[in-house]
Amino acid sequence: MASSAMGLPLIAATLAKWQGSGEAHLGHLLRAMRKDFDEARAKAPAIMFIDEIDSFPDRGKINHNYKDYVIEVVNAFIEQLDGIQGRQGLIFIGATNDVSRCDPAIVRSGRLNRIIKVRLPGPADIEKMMRVRLRGDLADESLEELSLLAIGSSGADVERIVKDARRFARQEERTLSLLDLRRAVLGSDEKVSSEQLLRASVHEAGHIIVGVIHNGPKDIHALVAGSRDNAGFVASRNPRFRAGTLEEYRRTLQGILAGRAAEELELLAAGSGSAGLRGSDLDQASRLAAAMVGSLGHVGPHPLLFLADHFDTNAILDHAYLRAAAHAELASAFEEAKRILGQHREALKNVAEILRIRGRIDGVEVAQIIEASSAGDTQQTFSS
Repeated sequence: MASSAMGLPLIAATLAKWQGSGEAHLGHLLRAMRKDFDEARAKAPAIMFIDEIDSFPDRGKINHNYKDYVIEVVNAFIEQLDGIQGRQGLIFIGATNDVSRCDPAIVRSGRLNRIIKVRLPGPADIEKMMRVRLRGDLADESLEELSLLAIGSSGADVERIVKDARRFARQEERTLSLLDLRRAVLGSDEKVSSEQLLRASVHEAGHIIVGVIHNGPKDIHALVAGSRDNAGFVASRNPRFRAGTLEEYRRTLQGILAGRAAEELELLAAGSGSAGLRGSDLDQASRLAAAMVGSLGHVGPHPLLFLADHFDTNAILDHAYLRAAAHAELASAFEEAKRILGQHREALKNVAEILRIRGRIDGVEVAQIIEASSAGDTQQTFSS
């Protein structure tokens, strides 16, 4: 793609490729690395692309028996990036799913210092990717709902969805259908009960209402899929932290805990759907609260004391006084989310009912419902 779009040769490499050269000894790895960089320099102007750049770990965090080996590999890679032999006409690009795992020296100024975050595709982009991979199949069918259900998927996920859908149809010896795609997106065709559907609808209604109130109605969607594997979720492309202030972090906590708060308001008790697993609402909220009191310098008994990286939750919560401080932030955020939803109780009921019946709603419609409900409350107050 780079060759055709920019007219430049592309040299692609990974640490795994270099490790797989020869007999995988250190000398073979370094020789293979130098060969690719030398090729890029010989073809300059050219693009050197290194995938999975986080394979080069932070040298300061290595403590295993192969520490010396790994450090030498990272040092050699940095040496090549520094361009002692020249960087003229070379564009270095690295890709990773987690830049925080990279050695800071790799991403400092003069090396791979410009970090571009590629967000997950929105519904319109997901639909386009599905159309490409369907290669004309289901051309007369609408993919709007499926694209919304697939929010949060990457390009690789979309490819997997279409492949799984084709496999379902092939195994049953029939043509591909929308039901196959839906099953591939949701992971299960076993429906939840009416009680579970109601709880999921209330839960997601809480999330999206607080999300709209805090961040606005643009690019936020709530869905209740109704399957055993994927009861519902809210997806938003709004940046969670703009300046990283304490107020932003607290509002984010409120949004994460709003589903549980909605369940307590409408159903009198929260279910276990917001907890119990990595990635659950309580897991995300606990990690964020831990970072607030032990890493980000915002709040807690000793807010200016840095104890660990913001993602090193266990190291922070190993201290009893910080566990108490983190829990205080969680409790406060939960009560605030509950208060906000209590102020918009009618909107909460209306959004939950739409989700229960239709299965999806976007932020614009939620904002309209909130506004209409608030106007009704105001009129009632004046008339009494």
